[in-house]
Amino acid sequence: MKKISLILIFFFTLVLLQSFPINDFNYHLPNNTISPYSAGLGGINLVSAKDNLAFYDNPALLSVVRNMTFAASFNVPDKNQSTNDLLNANVLARDSKFRAFGIQAQNVGFLYNELANDSFDQADSLFNTYQDFKLRSFGLSFADTTSAKVNIGLSLRYLDGRLVYLREVMQDTLYYKDEFIDSKAMGFGTDLGIYGKKFGLYYGFVVHDLFSKIYWEGHPNTKIHTRGSFAAEIRGNNTSLISSVTSLWNIHETPIYSQALNYTRVIGNPNQPQILDLRFGATSVDYKKSDNIMFTYGTSYMIKTFKLDIAAQTKGLKINTAQYMFSLSIGA
Repeated sequence: MKKISLILIFFFTLVLLQSFPINDFNYHLPNNTISPYSAGLGGINLVSAKDNLAFYDNPALLSVVRNMTFAASFNVPDKNQSTNDLLNANVLARDSKFRAFGIQAQNVGFLYNELANDSFDQADSLFNTYQDFKLRSFGLSFADTTSAKVNIGLSLRYLDGRLVYLREVMQDTLYYKDEFIDSKAMGFGTDLGIYGKKFGLYYGFVVHDLFSKIYWEGHPNTKIHTRGSFAAEIRGNNTSLISSVTSLWNIHETPIYSQALNYTRVIGNPNQPQILDLRFGATSVDYKKSDNIMFTYGTSYMIKTFKLDIAAQTKGLKINTAQYMFSLSIGA
């Protein structure tokens, strides 16, 4: 009986491990943005260059950048932070997790960001599984302004990462190593975007990871899922309305829609103006129930060359599920 049990466990393990541990390379999602400005707009920003990390979403927005800026963004881990904690600089500095760093100037930008930084260690009565996966992106983006009707942008990214994976199987109350993977990865990705104005509407269209490949040591190569996104914006004196849609290419996925409102106000001394932005967004596949909607909130404060962006994303109207992020920018 004992031998039969071991054979069944071995067979079950073999079936589970016949594929590579990671099979979902789908990163450019509204709830996975690197920019708090974009997060406040529902997680998609293809039309607003006021975001100093906007060329992550649409490299064509570099065409309207006039000055050099430096920006870094951070996630605030979900630790049931109180409002006082979120406003406490010491707490934020201690708990925040680095997400991205970008430099932009007219028609060119550099971006370093973490596409994946996931780890877990879990055990049950049959298996003990440990996984640590990191994938980083180093990108250069360019924009072309030679056309009077539409601006074109291109991002070229080098990918670097590593996967450590261990699965142990339980035998006689002890775990024994069943599979171990320690594989380095390198690869590339390309994004192509456009930005323009037509009939009073500002619009942006981007194909993320149009061409991509990840090369693994000792394992089959993989690619990042190609994603297409489109957005249109109506601008008023202080207010703008943005509607966006994004979906995978060549893989069935229900499109994700986003609606956002942005309000801008100049405050303070006219000789030293301060700019305040407020953003609200709602992202969903159908908007049928509040639990199916990701509500987003964001604000920006800029004085001289310093800018602070803060955003929160919640699933439904459950404030206790909010995910926070912020960025700091320096530049004219």
